[in-house]
Amino acid sequence: FQDIQPGLFRIPVQGAPQPFPVIELINGIITRRQDASWHDEGGYVALDPSLGALKASLVIWEAKRVARGFVTGMGRFGGLATTLNTTRQLLVIGESEVDMALAARRAVEMRGGLVLAEGGRVLHEMAYPVGGLFPLAPVRETAPILACIEDLLRERGFPHASLYYTCHFLSANHLPQVRLTVRGVYDIKEGTLLYPAQ
Repeated sequence: FQDIQPGLFRIPVQGAPQPFPVIELINGIITRRQDASWHDEGGYVALDPSLGALKASLVIWEAKRVARGFVTGMGRFGGLATTLNTTRQLLVIGESEVDMALAARRAVEMRGGLVLAEGGRVLHEMAYPVGGLFPLAPVRETAPILACIEDLLRERGFPHASLYYTCHFLSANHLPQVRLTVRGVYDIKEGTLLYPAQ
């Protein structure tokens, strides 16, 4: 994972469930399962674009594995990478694998943080170098930066009150219903691993 490339975020068709269990955000924190049929696109899972699903990956550094899935209800944007989640791993979400890789590499360079990329460039970023969860700058300096990133996402259809909470809890293993955890796409309510990390 030293050089994160776009291919890291693709889901191989081999072993992928049909239909695929998509994580649907029904509000900023709570999710439900949304099964979506997919087709083979060059050996990788591709969903119908009308679904509005974003690719979502949790890069698990210590185990050298990636939990991959799809999420709806976040709008549509190039790539977002953040270490602001319950696992303290790198969560990467977006439509464009190129922008996802760009955002992820920048977040790693900053030793943690929040990065929004689109069209092959970083639109905005905020570093969280203390354990990937805390900035060095005071809140009075960081709050406007986070607000700016949220505004950029709202322009792209992000409907929820707090980007921080949405990202923070997307990988949580104690809230209903479906989450992207270090184990993979996991149904918390049923206690079932729907698609394992690889």
